[in-house]
Amino acid sequence: MSEDPKILEQGVESPVRLFSKSVGQLQLNGPSPQRPRPMAVNNKSVNLTPAFGSYKPVNIHSSNQVITRDGRNKELRLAQLDIKDRLNKVDSGLRVLKARLKIKEEQLRSRRDMSKSIMNVEQEMKVKIEKVKEELNAKEKQAAARRTKKNDVRDEWAKKQKADSEHREAKQQEQAKTDRGVEMASAGVTTAAPCEDDFDIDVYGD
Repeated sequence: MSEDPKILEQGVESPVRLFSKSVGQLQLNGPSPQRPRPMAVNNKSVNLTPAFGSYKPVNIHSSNQVITRDGRNKELRLAQLDIKDRLNKVDSGLRVLKARLKIKEEQLRSRRDMSKSIMNVEQEMKVKIEKVKEELNAKEKQAAARRTKKNDVRDEWAKKQKADSEHREAKQQEQAKTDRGVEMASAGVTTAAPCEDDFDIDVYGD
């Protein structure tokens, strides 16, 4: 069954008027709008709730965008803080490692310096030992020379003493021979004198 077209026109025109009033009545001074043509409408009432329910105002959409943007900004800030905290931890760890490396380098440098000083001391001791050895060798040579000279002097003195002794012995022997010859000569003279006396006596006796 179809309804009266006039009632349908009134039912259709009333939302249009409301929409035009809500918009601000854009055509107040213009010609009156044409009446829509009669159209067949289903007997069932028009349900406009889904259409209006699916519609969202611009303010709500922008507020959702702002909330989403704020959430992302917050996440970014938290991520930046986390990264900054991690970087600070890494920096502190690097500082600790640098301090330890510096201590190790100082220890190695001190050990190298100590080893160098020890090597210098050893070198100085070697030089001193060599010098002392040279002095000892020189003193030993001098002592040997003195001993040799003393021995030579002793040998020469012994030779001289021996020569003097031999000379004295030879002289004494020569003197003894001379003395014996003189004694023998004097003994021969004394024996010859009595014989002459006897001869004279004999001669004269005959």
